[in-house]
Amino acid sequence: KEEYNKLSKSFSKLEQHSISLELAMQLNKEIFHKKNTSVNQTKPSFDQLFELNNLKAELQAKDTIIEKLKENIKRLNKTSTTDSVKKDIDEIETINIELELW
Repeated sequence: KEEYNKLSKSFSKLEQHSISLELAMQLNKEIFHKKNTSVNQTKPSFDQLFELNNLKAELQAKDTIIEKLKENIKRLNKTSTTDSVKKDIDEIETINIELELW
């Protein structure tokens, strides 16, 4: 049970972090879109192009982090489920043994 609680807390923290990163990514996409729209209206300066490239790199890095977090969450869910099933089987076997002794 302690291990399950530990995994559950880790899962919650990862999920919160994932949501936070997704929100930050969405905000950056909106900023990028606004800047990209204004860039299309006027010829971009070197500084603007540099900033756009930095934003693109930032978005890519955040996308990668989010994907890794999602993989970790899936792995934790599978681990948690597997451990839970094993624990249930062990408990049932223990009960069966106790019943046989009666």
